[in-house]
Amino acid sequence: MKKFAPFFLTAVILAAVTIFFKTQHPCEKTVTYRIGQVDSRFGLSRQEFSNAVAQAASSWNQAAGRAILRENTAGDVEVNLVYDYRQEASDKLKKLNIQIENTKEFYDRMTWQYESLKAEFLQKQASLNDDVKSFSARAAAFQAAVASAGHPGGISEEARQQILNEQKELNLFRERLQQRDEQLQTMTQTLNSMAVVINEIAGHLNLHVVGYHTAGSALGRQYQQAFYLREGKKQTITVYQFANDRQLTRALTHEFGHALGLEHTNDPQSVMFRLMQSDDPELKPADIAAWRARCKDLTRW
Repeated sequence: MKKFAPFFLTAVILAAVTIFFKTQHPCEKTVTYRIGQVDSRFGLSRQEFSNAVAQAASSWNQAAGRAILRENTAGDVEVNLVYDYRQEASDKLKKLNIQIENTKEFYDRMTWQYESLKAEFLQKQASLNDDVKSFSARAAAFQAAVASAGHPGGISEEARQQILNEQKELNLFRERLQQRDEQLQTMTQTLNSMAVVINEIAGHLNLHVVGYHTAGSALGRQYQQAFYLREGKKQTITVYQFANDRQLTRALTHEFGHALGLEHTNDPQSVMFRLMQSDDPELKPADIAAWRARCKDLTRW
């Protein structure tokens, strides 16, 4: 056993050295990523999205002075662009020439518009319900008149003409009711989109307000433009919504920070702040300081 002691001691020393350097240099390993799902409804090609992802990764690489993020077809982190209710809401408001801003002034203006539109919606909905009841009563009377016309002896020409006229008016009445119902459906979609965006901005600004609900259903989901998730060995970054190219790049840069092991910072101007205060994708001193603290490797900056 004695002749194996030097070898055993050497192995223990090597293991200790290895553990020491791993502890001191937790960021030595390059994080690889790959492009996953890219929904065409965003209007971005797969290559354009890949370029945005590369730009976000480049920000961290330039700050670190080395490739700490690198694209690889078998990358550890899958980056996806998923279209859902969030981007749909933004797109609908864009069609109404509403330019979304993450400011308190815009939030106040949007909530006022929401409440005004909601009041108009409720008024038109009540009026439509009353007219639907009126239509139903007239339609029932019409059916009774038609049934009477089939009795032995028939009806006069004047009564027959009245039935025909009533039929035309009821058809016109029904068409107008359908048009008004379609208008209400459009208003409902607009209200839903506004509610989604209002909740988004409230989240960005950390406003302690009662969340707006979409018409007819509770929103029930926390609004997030992008999200990094790690489940076992699986890692994903999913982008759900962005207003412009800079906002997309900033969201990706933020989530890459999480993939690198960073938590949120306390600096509202930094990319790694928990709320998106601007569309600026450039890393700030607080972001770099967070990376240095994480890696404990000042010599590489």
